[in-house]
Amino acid sequence: MSLRDKSIWPPEVKAPHRRLLIGIFVAPLIIAAILTGAAFLIAGMSEPDRESALAVTRDAGVALMILSYVYALSLGIVGILVLWWLEQRGAVAWAVAGALTGAIAGLVFGEVLMGGVDRAMLLAYALGGWAFMIIVRWIAGVRPDPEES
Repeated sequence: MSLRDKSIWPPEVKAPHRRLLIGIFVAPLIIAAILTGAAFLIAGMSEPDRESALAVTRDAGVALMILSYVYALSLGIVGILVLWWLEQRGAVAWAVAGALTGAIAGLVFGEVLMGGVDRAMLLAYALGGWAFMIIVRWIAGVRPDPEES
């Protein structure tokens, strides 16, 4: 049985594959925007002047956007395909898959980019993966099957 024969969408969802693609590309934008706002607040409290705070925020925003898309287009898609193959529609399954793939991404990115991983970084990546999967699920219109409830 292939993925084409399986469905994670209720019948009333129109254009589910297009919505899934939109979710995969929009979720990293939403996450990066929220985290860039947090970076601005932190930079505003720690940098001596406005120009420095804006420079740090811009750099953080670019890095967050790149990391969000690298995750989304690698482990994020893998997690979605596994959930689709298993026909998992529930929010808990998507949240757990996101946290696991995010933690794996944190381990890989941490070792490659920073030479090591600490618990705070692992938690941040797990939360980012969780947020990605929940946002994608919401945009794509994946809902629990009412017949299974």
